[in-house]
Amino acid sequence: MENKKELVFVYGTLKFGFSNSGFLLDSEIIGRAETKKRYSLYEWDLPYLIKEPNHKVKGEVYKINKQTLSYLDSLEGHPYLYERQKIKVTLNGKKKDVNCWGYFWQPPKRTHWKLTNGEYKQNKNNELWD
Repeated sequence: MENKKELVFVYGTLKFGFSNSGFLLDSEIIGRAETKKRYSLYEWDLPYLIKEPNHKVKGEVYKINKQTLSYLDSLEGHPYLYERQKIKVTLNGKKKDVNCWGYFWQPPKRTHWKLTNGEYKQNKNNELWD
């Protein structure tokens, strides 16, 4: 069986130290990144990404296996709540662009809490990147 690795860009509760980061414990962290294009990031109980230009969204890139990708699809409700799509991001410090999987919100946009700086910061004690 082929054990192909995939790259995934996470911008919310899957980031290191956040509530769902345990899903990525066995994955290799590649580093911090930001989206090449501008999107809108909202928060309504959970963060969600919309394809409307606003900010470059900040997050992290992980190298994951197919099983972890399947777990993330289940967690994100792919393809009904969030839809997994390819997204281009720039790795911080390396100035290198990579194509990753990312999750975009599918139901109608909520009118709650547009995050104006492009970064979700649920956990103020996240020391990995400070």
